[in-house]
Amino acid sequence: MIRLAAALLLMTSLLWAEEIPDSLAALHDSAWVQYPGGGTGTLLPGKMPFAAGERMEYVVSFGYLDIGSAVMEVKEHEDLQGRPVLEISNKARSASWVDRVFKIRDHIRSFMDVENRYSLGFHKEIREGRYERDMHAEYLQSEGVARYEKNGDVELVPGSHDIMTAIYLIRTVDLEPGMRLGIPLHDDKKNYHVEVEVLRQETVETELGDLDCLILEPKLQSGGIFNKAGRLWVWVSRDDRRLIVQLKSQAPIGAFTSLISKYTPAQ
Repeated sequence: MIRLAAALLLMTSLLWAEEIPDSLAALHDSAWVQYPGGGTGTLLPGKMPFAAGERMEYVVSFGYLDIGSAVMEVKEHEDLQGRPVLEISNKARSASWVDRVFKIRDHIRSFMDVENRYSLGFHKEIREGRYERDMHAEYLQSEGVARYEKNGDVELVPGSHDIMTAIYLIRTVDLEPGMRLGIPLHDDKKNYHVEVEVLRQETVETELGDLDCLILEPKLQSGGIFNKAGRLWVWVSRDDRRLIVQLKSQAPIGAFTSLISKYTPAQ
């Protein structure tokens, strides 16, 4: 089954795909950064350019066809595990004309520790055609355990992110072309390490106006809708908002694009 949500939720395909340089081996289980000049170190998040109330809306297209929409927003949430958290929500839905063939209604919820910026919980509610799947996990960072509602405990690398907190962590970093970032990621009972390369600057035309962006390329997961030939690019604005402006994927079945159409700042 070709899952349209793989285009609507592009970042779910991130996975470590290259060997870690010797200079970074000691940082394998931590978030790391390699600077353009070759220096390396632990990746320390900066000031958050987002807060509760922020909302980014996207049009998702396949070629010239608009096939769906997606929304990423930040919400207030009560403390989790005694820690202050922000809830990051990502909803994806197919367009009405696509619904007649294959209806998509997916919802990802992530709970970011405000101080440490890593994940304390990750929920998926997948509705794709006749396929349904719910997954709920609590990330017990101090214990090194991810506790799944239906599958019990599995190992968690302390400091791990889920898909959404990894995206929002990147938004806190002062990026520049030539940088490489490494982020520990846990998803679906597995521990990964995502590498992201900052490629170059580019201006993107959007309904918000022309936005100067940096293009990031995460490494992609083999198999599924994306194989080793697939690639993904993410455009992050260079202003203080550090918006996720655009995502493009190149997969064997064609190219998908998610382009920001509306932005609501935190209140």
